[in-house]
Amino acid sequence: MQPQEFEVSIEELNRCSQVIKALFEPMVEQFRGDWTSQEGQTEKPEIFEEFLKRKIYHVKKGQSLAFFAIGRLPQLILLSELEEFVEAYFSLPVIFLSDQEINSIPSDAWRSILCYVPQANANSILEHVIKPQKEPNAIRFWGITAITHEDLLCDPDDDLDYVYGLSRAGEPGLPGIAVVSTRRIWQPDAVGFELSRLRLFKLVTHEIGHLFHVQHCLTHACNMNGVETVDQIDRHPIEVCPECMAKICWIGQIHPKARCDQLIAVCERLNMQSAAGLYRKCRELL
Repeated sequence: MQPQEFEVSIEELNRCSQVIKALFEPMVEQFRGDWTSQEGQTEKPEIFEEFLKRKIYHVKKGQSLAFFAIGRLPQLILLSELEEFVEAYFSLPVIFLSDQEINSIPSDAWRSILCYVPQANANSILEHVIKPQKEPNAIRFWGITAITHEDLLCDPDDDLDYVYGLSRAGEPGLPGIAVVSTRRIWQPDAVGFELSRLRLFKLVTHEIGHLFHVQHCLTHACNMNGVETVDQIDRHPIEVCPECMAKICWIGQIHPKARCDQLIAVCERLNMQSAAGLYRKCRELL
């Protein structure tokens, strides 16, 4: 068997990571309620070198990222804009599958506590709504993500539990799966359309980042930082840090320069000037 040829080498990714490192702040999470302040948070930092030791397989040529909605999404959410941004972020085409009704979520996945809106168990959605689509789409998709406006929980034994999203990375030959909720972050009347859209882009790319086997980041201010509050989402950058960028580019076999070029173009079209400015600075250094 001949050795696999890669479009971008580990050495080149290390170089790219180093030259843009100064543009990214270290992670500082010291606010009450932040992810790093939660009891039971035991995740450890994983640098690119350690990530490579896991020998994770690469995206295959021709694979895509799939999306579908569960139930009705807020009218102002433009999936075409999400499609454009995600395609540039991961350098993979996006395909939309048929939407599913709310009743596709098992009845025993729901709970309603006190005056809160009903919540659906994110694990149940992954297991019963999205997982059945893995094998029929094993060759086509790297990941399948559902978006819903229903509120989500992860731990049914915790009355106050909620999550913004949940994901499971794939295994060889099968796509990863994820679900994202817009319930707590889509607030155009309160914070405006652009901030609501930015939150959505952050959450979706964060969960898909996990489908690229990237763990929560504990070294830099990064889109792969864990999230507990909306304020924390707003404080996190939309871009991944240099270490996490190298991981995504290695799995997807995309050069950081090409990725930046795509993101600059998309951010300018979507009038995301702050993000476009960061990508331009990265591109100049690369």
